[in-house]
Amino acid sequence: MESIVKGKLISYTKLMKAYFAAKKIVQRLQQAGFTAYFAGGWVRDHILGKDADDVDIGTDATPEQTMKLFEKTIPVGINFSIVIVVVDDIHCEVATFRTESGYEDGRRPTKVIHATAKEDAKRRDFTINGMFFDPIKEEIYDYVNGQQDLKKEIIAAIGNPHERFKEDRLRMIRACRYSARFNFPIEKKTEEAIRVHAKELFPAVAIERVYDEFKKMTREHHLFEAALLMYDFGLLQVVFKDFNLCDFETLKDHLRNLSKYPDETYPIIFLFEMCENLNLKEKLRLCRYFKVSSKEMKYTEELEKWIGSINYTDYQLVDLYAHPKVSCSIQIGSIYANDPNFVSFHKKKQKDLEAHIQRKINKTPLITSNDLLAKGMKPGKELGKILKKAEEICINENLSSKDDVLARLKLEH
Repeated sequence: MESIVKGKLISYTKLMKAYFAAKKIVQRLQQAGFTAYFAGGWVRDHILGKDADDVDIGTDATPEQTMKLFEKTIPVGINFSIVIVVVDDIHCEVATFRTESGYEDGRRPTKVIHATAKEDAKRRDFTINGMFFDPIKEEIYDYVNGQQDLKKEIIAAIGNPHERFKEDRLRMIRACRYSARFNFPIEKKTEEAIRVHAKELFPAVAIERVYDEFKKMTREHHLFEAALLMYDFGLLQVVFKDFNLCDFETLKDHLRNLSKYPDETYPIIFLFEMCENLNLKEKLRLCRYFKVSSKEMKYTEELEKWIGSINYTDYQLVDLYAHPKVSCSIQIGSIYANDPNFVSFHKKKQKDLEAHIQRKINKTPLITSNDLLAKGMKPGKELGKILKKAEEICINENLSSKDDVLARLKLEH
């Protein structure tokens, strides 16, 4: 049995394993005399009747007290009272109830004080994320009217939205993501606060955190809706201020392409659709701006090769087909080329060139340096050139015999 969670196929067994591991942690904390509940997103999704693939736990136990109770823990965020507890190979984040203050940089609190569950709920971002659930008593604890806002189907900041966004300005982007994900409008005062503070996103928020939000939007398949909301609020203009961001109508047209992209597409490729006429240099500059991985950078360069690839030689095509994300690339290439025959052409070519592709992947060319040395050639640059020529002849003329390739080389040289 399987379930869709955040756009991914998750086994029901895995979901239940995570639930029962988290329940064991809560039970152990409660048995030791502490208050402990499931917190945040899991509670929201539980009320909505949706499956969640991770469970966060809130407790009045300090990190030190939590670590004494469990055999395997990882102190990942002691300064913010967060510990990872590992039970049945499941990693659960356990956070001490706290209040925060002194957000001098608009991102991190300078003061963290241990608190009650009710006080902890008040410092969270949105009402729908501010509830707790006791898996032992099976009771919901709602100090922020989260259930009411779920029924009303709205995204509302907890308390004063201006204060919530000043504490962490990334919450403005999260509001757009949640609105798109659940198809809930943003409550009027919360929306007004986003419009007021949109231009204050930077430098308070690290660009890596913004990119993480975009990654979540793509994984949840709601980048289209979230990006248009961000544009309406002025957030997208701030994020792409140094790039040629599309106007609103053009942005809508570009973002409609997103449904054509395969699920395994790197998020940065989606973001290219938000700008006008990006050449490779500009795409790589955008990659550096969002501080994407080296894999994403290299793949961006790889994709550029697919433009005009229908006119490539078989030798050039084999180099493209040997890439591990070739299926994804063919689908994206068809979007870039806007050619109805693009996919069928490459699928047929792939099949025709299968033997050569496998040799490329396995790094076992038909003609090796030993073959050429045995024919009396000397090591050096010329040997390398001949090896490349042998590979071109082998692939472009679809030869499978060493003797045939060597004979052709003799004719050429």
